[in-house]
Order: sequence, then structure tokens, then C-alpha cells
Amino acid sequence: MIRTTRTDVVVSPIVQSMLDKLSSPELRDFGSSWEVGFELAELRKTLQTIQAMLGFMEELQVRDELVKVLLRDLRGVAYYVDDALDEFIYEVLKERDERSQGRKKKPVRSLFLSFLNTHNACSPDVASFITKIDEKLADIEKKLQPHYLGGSSTVKHSGMLNSQNRQGAIHFRDIRQMSSSLVGESYIFGRKEEAYYVKNVLLSNQYDGREVPVVSIVGMGGLGKTKLAQLIYNDPEIKEHFNMRWWICVSVDFTVDRLTRAILELETRKTGDLKELESLQLELQDRVREQRFLLVLDDVWSENRDIWDALRLPFCAADKGSRIIVTSRSQRVSSIMGSVKTLSLGGLSNEDCWTLFKNKAFIDENSDAHPFLEAIGKKIVHKCNGVPLLISTLGELLYGELDEKKWEYILKGQVLDLEENKIFSTLSSSYHHLPAHLKICFQYCSLFPKDYEFEKEILVLLWMAEGFLPSNEIEKMEDIGIQYFDDLLHRSFFQKIYTLIDQTSEERFVMHELMHDVSQSVSREICFSPAFVKPCDKLNSENARHMSLINDDLDSVNKELYDCKGTSTFLLPDYDFNIFFFGEVTHEFFEGFRCLRVLDLKGYEPMRLPDSIGNLKHLRYLNLSYSGIRELPESTCNLFNLQTLVLKNCLFFSRLPTNIESLIHLRHIMMEGTAIRSTPVGIGRLRFLQTFPPIFLSQDDGFRIRDLKEFQYLKGELHIYNLENVASGMEAMEADLKHKQNIDHLLLKWSDRTQNLRDEDDIRAVLEGLQPHTTIKSLKIIGYKSLVFPNWMMMELSVYNKLVSLTLSNCKKCKFLPPLGQLPALESLEIDGLVEVKCVSHEFYGDKNMDGSKKGFQKLKFLTFKEMDGLEEWYGSEEGEFPCLKELVIKCCRKLSKLPPLLPTVKELEIYSCDALTSLPRLQSVFKLRLGNCDETILSWMHHCTSLSSLDISNFRNPTSLPPAMLRPLAASLQNLQINDFPRLRLLTEDVGLQDLASLQYLEISGCDNLMSLPKGFHKLSSLEYLTIGDCDQFTSFSEEENDDGRGGGMTYPPMLKRLQIYSCNNLKYLPRGLHNLTSLMELTIDRCDRIMLFLDQEGSLPPMLKRLSLGGFDQLKTLPRGLHNLNSLQELQISDCNSITSLLDEGLPSSLCSLTIWRCPEKLKSRLNREGEDWPKIAHIQNVSFYG
Repeated sequence: MIRTTRTDVVVSPIVQSMLDKLSSPELRDFGSSWEVGFELAELRKTLQTIQAMLGFMEELQVRDELVKVLLRDLRGVAYYVDDALDEFIYEVLKERDERSQGRKKKPVRSLFLSFLNTHNACSPDVASFITKIDEKLADIEKKLQPHYLGGSSTVKHSGMLNSQNRQGAIHFRDIRQMSSSLVGESYIFGRKEEAYYVKNVLLSNQYDGREVPVVSIVGMGGLGKTKLAQLIYNDPEIKEHFNMRWWICVSVDFTVDRLTRAILELETRKTGDLKELESLQLELQDRVREQRFLLVLDDVWSENRDIWDALRLPFCAADKGSRIIVTSRSQRVSSIMGSVKTLSLGGLSNEDCWTLFKNKAFIDENSDAHPFLEAIGKKIVHKCNGVPLLISTLGELLYGELDEKKWEYILKGQVLDLEENKIFSTLSSSYHHLPAHLKICFQYCSLFPKDYEFEKEILVLLWMAEGFLPSNEIEKMEDIGIQYFDDLLHRSFFQKIYTLIDQTSEERFVMHELMHDVSQSVSREICFSPAFVKPCDKLNSENARHMSLINDDLDSVNKELYDCKGTSTFLLPDYDFNIFFFGEVTHEFFEGFRCLRVLDLKGYEPMRLPDSIGNLKHLRYLNLSYSGIRELPESTCNLFNLQTLVLKNCLFFSRLPTNIESLIHLRHIMMEGTAIRSTPVGIGRLRFLQTFPPIFLSQDDGFRIRDLKEFQYLKGELHIYNLENVASGMEAMEADLKHKQNIDHLLLKWSDRTQNLRDEDDIRAVLEGLQPHTTIKSLKIIGYKSLVFPNWMMMELSVYNKLVSLTLSNCKKCKFLPPLGQLPALESLEIDGLVEVKCVSHEFYGDKNMDGSKKGFQKLKFLTFKEMDGLEEWYGSEEGEFPCLKELVIKCCRKLSKLPPLLPTVKELEIYSCDALTSLPRLQSVFKLRLGNCDETILSWMHHCTSLSSLDISNFRNPTSLPPAMLRPLAASLQNLQINDFPRLRLLTEDVGLQDLASLQYLEISGCDNLMSLPKGFHKLSSLEYLTIGDCDQFTSFSEEENDDGRGGGMTYPPMLKRLQIYSCNNLKYLPRGLHNLTSLMELTIDRCDRIMLFLDQEGSLPPMLKRLSLGGFDQLKTLPRGLHNLNSLQELQISDCNSITSLLDEGLPSSLCSLTIWRCPEKLKSRLNREGEDWPKIAHIQNVSFYG
């Protein structure tokens, strides 16, 4: 939305990167080998001089346009020099590789500078080249010096320079107003819950102590932190509670002297004469002695703990109950000030957003008189994402305006193209407070689309590839990058979310839309994406350093992109995994982008890459995830600078390059979801690897377990397969897993092959030798083939105080479980396929202390027993074990006849294929129960489950009816009921109690082949919203009350029904009467119910508020349902396998329809619906029309 010209030139991280390279062993070797050591030393001196000035000069550019021009020139030369240094380093790495491979050195060396397309044949030419670029830099240095010398003295004199925290002075244009405590109540909207929360902390005596408690309100600019603090400050209870109240707008100038003086001035209403800090603090101490005060420090930026500690010293004399409120954009400020509570402020609610906008945009807040403007206004509010400042600003721009075109203009965002506006000023001030190394990282994020979900670790690897992270400590680069990201997160540039990936909640981060706009604005000169910018901005593309593309056809834009010769980044952001990119990656592509450091082709579908990929000398990050790639060309092994290789979910990828050992700088190989089943032995030479691909051990010439010994930097996950190929415990110990403290997740697996089975003692010795470090967080042991577990699992488990997840699977010979209850932090435990274990008892929980105080599994939340065919008894858990257990799953434990008493903490229980289990313990607190494929008598124990809100019973093959009164104890609590795969069930009689479930919202009945109807009184389910009936072949009516024609007895639908789904009910002829009166129904699906077709021929048979209609499997249906065109709320229509429909109704389709999907329709209908067809006018208004099959 924000479009301005406020670009920001950041050069110092680039220069620092070059200085790090010039200090590297590789460039020292290059200088010696090519006899250019003197020239490189001179270049280093010039860069050091420039770097000394840059911190200040980068701040000065905001008020001196000439400085910005010089910095822009410097940046261009810096990119050029940085690429040259990379090429020099590449030559050294290439020579080293040739020597290690035993290849003969060429008699005449040559240096091909790929970014220049020039060929230098001898060292004097290289020396001349270095001298020339040094002269260019020196010339820029001379031009910068007058600005530096003239400006820095002024800044130093005024005390603005803080060398500890910033490389230069913070000085930028800021049109934000200073705040005060005075505010009219009518100008504050919402935030009542947040205000109540903070007030409780201020008024409570819970936090009274020696130091005055601090409450922080944190969030990005524009969210209303100041307004909320004003609301609290002026609350009548707050005024009465505190003897003294002071409001100070701190902003950038956070000094002890200034703030102490400001508090005294507010208290005395006079400008004091005291000058020394000692006098000021003693005066303040006397003023607050035995007084209860409230101090608000608004808009705090400083993260200097020393200043804060000095400021609060006089407050120790104050009375208990004194409080301090701090508002800031930085979580770190909250931490430094020792806040007892931190309120992370989010956006306003939808209701409050609209109220605020009405107040600002409509005279007398009367929007009802202008329905068209109201509709546009609500769209504007929706785009503001709950940011009060943006809502207020746009509302003020529209105040009293009745021209719809101007409202549409605001909706499209053009108004924010203005150079000066308080929205941009407020948000960009956060950016301008960043140190240079964080600025360049933030700018880089503009390459990704809005609402992109960032993975912290992946973004850090991209920053590392671009050279944004210090490279002088190679082993710590990722840790430094994580710190950079956390700094941006704490300063509210990112927001943490959790997203569901493969049914697991994973941490992701998003950038607010407005922050994304700021990122694009300040980075537009170096970051370019055709999809994110206006056509006029494409003029900058030739100078773009970083580029991202969102396009469904890479080939169509290749020629335009090839002009960007200096491009370092080429990204295809994976904003939608349902969208894939097609086409070939050509030789010309790599020839056009020889300076690439990052190449991300996620979702692209090439089957192979050309050999010319090996010419990308600078490449450090290569991502081909979700692609059809099968193997990498051998030329990939020429990428000596490569740090990260990502091949996630490349389903056909089966082989790494033979000479992968040449990639000596490789740090991360991510390959989950590939067809790789072997590990090349050469990978053992890659000593810097932190992320290892799955290891497949070999007994012959392949990768051996001992090869892991030298990998001291391994982090994250490590998966080791084919452990049957480890000959002995001594060999296993050589892997030295015990000292690899950064491995968080470890998988150890023996295959099911029997030809390599060893003696059981040898197998136990192997697992003994693979003992992990005590900091391990997750451990999976699969296919272990010894009777007992090794000593570290039987006697030393208590030292694993970070292990939260443990899986033991397919350990078929083990007869005894380790004392896993000793694991102090264990939260999730799965025991699967231990078929020889017969009993779970006290030994499993761990040894107790003599006084019985030590109980097992004190933090366990999730417990699964599965495929334990021999398990007969489970007892001993009633003495204080499992105090935190929430979810229990028991599957395929066919001999287990009884469960121990379950603690009230257990909320979810699943029992499946436990034939001997015929009863349940009392389940007073379980709210979710799944039962399946058990003895049917277990269904009679529902009276022990009085708190159930969800019940899923399935795969009971014999019952013809459910037990009497089975559901009646659940009448008040049950909300979700699923009855699946009861093939002999004929009736759901009234005495079962289905019709009495007053709270039931979701009902699914499927796979009940002999079920004929639902019980009498079914329509009385007053809370039912979702109903599904499927695969019930003999189902003929919805109720026993219906007559043969389906119309008698007064049967109607539950009144709150929103979704009705019926499929594969081949004998159902009629739907109950009154469907057309069901105004609550939004979604209707009828599929493969041939005999119900009569209903579709009746005019007005469809409910009027329907939004989604899906019809399928009606071979005899010749037209769409009559009256369909009258459904003015219908948005989505799906038709499948209706082979007799050849045209649409003459009346056409409703104007509200947004999506039409037709599966496997006759060709005649398809031809009538294409753009030249007869029925095209009937669907031309529909936004999305799709044909499949």
C-alpha cells in the first residue's frame, strides 16, 4: 500500500564482508600465489578507512542527498569488488580441489572474471585490476571525507554519537508528534480488555517488592500503544489509587539526566535550577519518599540497561504499590527493564475498527445513509489489518467525502504514494533505529510476497549466502543470523504464528503488510520483483542486486531478466505449494546470471539441470525443493562456495553427485522426502556440515558410522539407517555421538532385513556405543533387535533432562521396557511393535526414593501403546504417576484386558483393536473418545464418560443395534458424534438417546450398510449444524415417522442445520419436507444417490440462503435443479459425473455465483460453455470456471 521514494543506501555490511574476506586464508594464499599481496593489502587499507566513516555517513544520508548519491556510487563499486574477491577465493579453492583429487596443475594459470566476461592471463593483469578498483574506492573515499569531517564534529559536539550501540548518529526526518497524557475519551476506541488487564496489574499488590514493578506495552508502530496508555493513565480508579502521576514521552533521548529533570518538572510544575545528576536524583528521591506513584515512559527506544538501572535508583524510596508503564516497539526493552508483565499488542477487533473508521470518515458517524460508501469503507477497513493509525488516517482523508470514486481511490491505495504521511513516518522510524547489519537483512525480506510465512532458519541461510553475516567466525555464522532475526522479531518487524504442516503445528513468522511496504520502499534500488512493483519501477531492474519472481512461466520473462548481470539473488518464493512452475532451465539462464549467490527454484519442474550450473562460482544457496529433478549434474561439484543445498520433497531424486566431497564449504544438506537410499562416501570430507542428509550406512565401500567422528558442527536432526551394517560397539563409539551436543533430534534405525543379523550382544553394544549427548530433545529407536536395552537407557536416563519426545518402535525381541519414567522432561512417548513385552509395571515408571517421593512421568502429556501383541497387564499407575497426561492412545494391544485408573488430567482417549478390553475405567474428565474394532460390550460403558464432547465409534462388525441409553448420559455435553462402519446396524432406536443430545453440533454416520432410518424425534436436535450420511446402502428415510413417500408424519430438519452432506445412499428416494424453508442451510452436497433425483426437478425445493451446492453421480439428470437462478446467495456450484446434462437452464445461473466446477461432464456441455459456446453468456460473470476430466 505504501509507495514512496524513501530508499535507504546501506553499504557498511558489504564493506565489512569484504574486509572479512581480505583477512581469510584463501585470499592470503591468492595474494602469495598470484604475487598480488601488496595490492590486496592496499585495498584493505582503503576499505578500512571507508568503513570507519560509513556508520555516520549512512545516518547522514537522510538529511544530505549528496551523501546518498555518493553512498549509492560506493555500493555499486562495493558489489563489483566483492564479486571480484569471490572469484579470487574460488580460484584458490579450485586449485586445492585439483591437488586433493590428484589432477595435474595447468602449466599456465588463467583467471576468468565471470562477472566481467574478461580473461586475464597472468598475475600482472590481476595486480593492475586490483589497483584500478582500489583507485575507484579511494576516489569515493575522498569525496566522502568532507561530509564526514564536517558533520561528525557537529554530532560529537552535540553528544548524539553513541559508539557502543550504533556506528553513527541516529538522525532522521520524523514528523511524529510528541505525546502527552491529555486525550479526549471519544478519541479512544476499543482496547477495553487490554486496559482491564493492565489496570489489574497496576492495582494489585501481587508484584510489590523492593523495586518498582514495570508493565510494558509492546507492538509495532501504529497499533495504539500510546492511546492505550492514555486510557489507563486517565482512568478514575488509577487517578485515585496513585498519589503522583507523571507522563513522559521519551522517544530517542533516553538519558538519566533528561528524564530525572522531566519528572521533577512535572511534579513541581517549574523548571528547576539543579544541574548535577547527584542533586537531581536526591531531589527526586525526597519527592517520592513514601509516596505511591505512576510513571508512564512512552515510546522508549533505548536498550541500554545501565541507563535504566541508574534512572530507577531514586524510586527505591517510594511506597509499595508504585508502578511504571513503558510503551515500546521492542520486546528487548521490556526484558531489559525487568517487566513483570508484557502486553504484546495486536490489531483492533473488526467491530472496533469499523467504529473508529465511521467516527473519522462519516459526519455524525452516520454510515447508514450511504450504503455504497459503507460497503467500500468496510473493504478499506479490512485491508488495514486492525492498525488504528492507518484506519484513522484514511478515515480523516475521507471525512465528509461523498464521491464514490475517491473512496475507490483510497481503497486501491494510491493515496499513500504521497512522500510525506504520518503512517510511513511512524513505521519507518522503527527501520531507521536499526543498526546497518539489521537494515540490510530487513531490506532483503521485501523479496517475499505479503503474508509470506518465513522459516527463521531458512531466512538466516539466505542472509548467510548473501554475505550479511560476519564470516570471520565460520562456525558461528548461523548463530549470529539467529540473533539478527530475533533482534528484528523483538523490535516488532515480525510476528510469530503457528501453522499446521503435515498435521504438526510449526513455528513460522509473518511480516505485517505495512512493515512489508516499508521494506519495499527502503530497498527498491536493490530488490526487484516484477510481481510486486509498478511498470515504471522496472527501470531499476538492471541495477537490482536481488530478484524474486512470481510467475507461472519462467521462460516468458527470461530475456528481460538477463539484463540484470550483477544479480546476486534469484528467488521463486513458495507462496503457494499448489502452484508449480513449468519449463526448462536453459544454459542461457546460467550464463545470464553468473554472479548468483542464491538460486531458489522451488516448485519448478525441470527434470534436469544443464552442466553450465557449474559456472556459478559465487553460488552459496541452491534450492530445488518440490521439483521433478532426478539428479544433479557432476558439474555441480564445481560450486566450491556452496553452503546450502535444499532438495526437500524431490520425490524422484535418487543420487548425489559422485564428487560431492569437492563442496568443502557445504554446511547444510536438506533432503527429506527424496528417493535417496545411499550415502556417498565422499560426504565424509565435508567437515563443516551442520545439517546432514539421511545417512544410509554401508558394510562395504560406502559411508561407515565411523565417518561421523569428524563432524563437530552437526545441528538439528540426524537420521541414521541400516545400523545392522555396524560391526561392533567399538565402531559405533567412533561416531562420537555422545559429544555432539547440538543434535536435537536423533533417529536410529535397523532395517528389517535378516541376512545381516548379528549376535544380540553385538547389537546391544552398537546401541550402547551410539549413546547421544544429554542435551538431546527427541529420540527414535526403530528395529532394535536385542532382548534388553543398553545401560545408558536402563540406568542413566535421569541425566537426559531435555528429552521431550521418545519413540521405541519395532523392537520385537525386547521383553522389558526401560525405566522411562525417570526422564524428567519427557512429554511424548510412543511404544510401538514391542510384541514380547507382557507387562507394564513399576519398573517402567522408574525406581523410587526410599520415602516414595519420586514418581514417574511427571511431565508426560502424550502416551501411545501400539502393536503390542503380547501386552496383557498394565498396572501400578495409581500412585502419582502421569500427573500431566492429556492424551492416551492404545492400538492393537489384543491381549490387554484392563486399563488402570486414569487421572482427571486425561482429556483424550483412543482405543482401537483391543479385543480383550471389554470395559472402561471411570472417565470423568475425558472429553474426546475414539473406540474402534473392539469387543462390542465396551459400548455399554458410556455411562462412565459423562464429560464427553466428542465421540467416534467405528468398525464394530457385529452389533445390529446400539446399547440402550448409551448416549443419554451425554445429553448435555456431547457436541461431535461419528458412527462409522457398523455394517450390521439396522436401527438407531429412541432408547439409545441420539435424539436427546441437546448440545450436538456435528453428526456423521457412514458405512452402516443396513441402517434404514434415523430415530424418531431426530429433528429436535436444536444445536445440530453439520450432518453427513454416507455409504448407507439401505438407508431409505430420515426418520421412522416418514410415510413411504417421505412426506408424512411431520418430519422436518433440525432448525440450525448449516451443512447437509449425503452420499452413496442408493435407496434414499426423498428428502424430508421443508428443505426450502431451512434458512440456516449454507452448504448442500448430494452425491451418488440416483433415486433422489425427483427432488431436483421440483421448483423451489432448494433452501434460499444456500452458498455452496455440490451435485454428483446423477446419470439421469438432464438439467440443473429448477429455481437455481433464484438462489441469490449461492457462491459456489460443483457438478460431477452428471453425464446427461448437456446444457444449462434458460434462466441461467445466479449473479452471486463466484465459482463453477464441473467434473467429468459431456463434451457437448463443455463446448456450449466455452467462450464461443451458446451458454457462455450464462456463466461469463463467474470469476472462476473449471473443467476436470
